[in-house]
Amino acid sequence: MSSTSNSSLLLQAQAGDAESLGLLLKNYFRYLNTLSLGHLDERIRVRVSASDIVQETLLAAHRDFQFFVGKSLPEFTGWLRKILFNNLARAIEVHLLAAKRDVRRQRPIENGVSDDSNLPKDGL
Repeated sequence: MSSTSNSSLLLQAQAGDAESLGLLLKNYFRYLNTLSLGHLDERIRVRVSASDIVQETLLAAHRDFQFFVGKSLPEFTGWLRKILFNNLARAIEVHLLAAKRDVRRQRPIENGVSDDSNLPKDGL
């Protein structure tokens, strides 16, 4: 990821060039994916992949780019990281903390549905 070309892409995107915004976001995929892999809770990796979180992040950044008020590449990078970490937190909340979607309740389909003896006893 070349900061010179990304800096110029950021300036062009802020001037309204949609293609530059697309290229800029594409340049961040690998970086965000690495961050996502390092922070995605192992207990939900069976349900959510790091690249899914990155795609959600890039879609949100594209959708909300008009609200980005920074002027520099480091500010843009921080903005993307914040979106990514919000998406990671949301994934943990949805897939790990919500009792009705508790990953501990997941069973391979070949185990059948009739045996609930291994389910957590949490009143659900």
